Amino acid sequence: TNYGITKLQTFAYNQATTLDNYGLWYFMGGLNFNGSITIHNRENATMTMTNNFQLSNGSTLENQGLILAKQDLNTSSGTSLSNQYRLEIAGNFNPGGSFSNFGRAYAKRFMNTNASATVNNYCTLLATEGFNNNAALMSNWGTIVMAYAAGIPSGLWQNNMNFFNSNGAKIAGKDFINNASFSGSGALIFSGDTRNQGAFTGD
Repeated sequence: TNYGITKLQTFAYNQATTLDNYGLWYFMGGLNFNGSITIHNRENATMTMTNNFQLSNGSTLENQGLILAKQDLNTSSGTSLSNQYRLEIAGNFNPGGSFSNFGRAYAKRFMNTNASATVNNYCTLLATEGFNNNAALMSNWGTIVMAYAAGIPSGLWQNNMNFFNSNGAKIAGKDFINNASFSGSGALIFSGDTRNQGAFTGD
């Protein structure tokens, strides 16, 4: 449990370890998990991962504060990630387990949901270079945006699996390709090339 400032170099955590952060926690080097662990990043706390971060199978990450991933952030099959405030990822974001977003998740490169993922977005997902949905189940109740920091539409949003876009939900970007079943009654806003090769149902 950290209430102050902790800076760790290469570190390994064993099965059933719990990390509880109320302050500033820096992972300066490699971070290895020898089994499933639990991570809590509390309200007003900041956790920084300097290298690529991989949440191991069976692990849980609950974020109520700010997580800064300086490279890629990946979650394995069987993991649980809940974001209630801010995830800022300098590289790619690749969720592979359960991902529930109640805050803002921002990938400065690419966002890719893997086939083993189940995703529920209730607030904002933002990617600069594009978004590829392969999740077994993905539902959008908020906003998904592909844009540069200045707000200029960017990247490709490609849907390859069944997708639900709820009433009042929005997806916005430059290009759009749909290869699967798309349902719901939300909005799609694209400024470039749009192609549909799947079924649209709903409003």
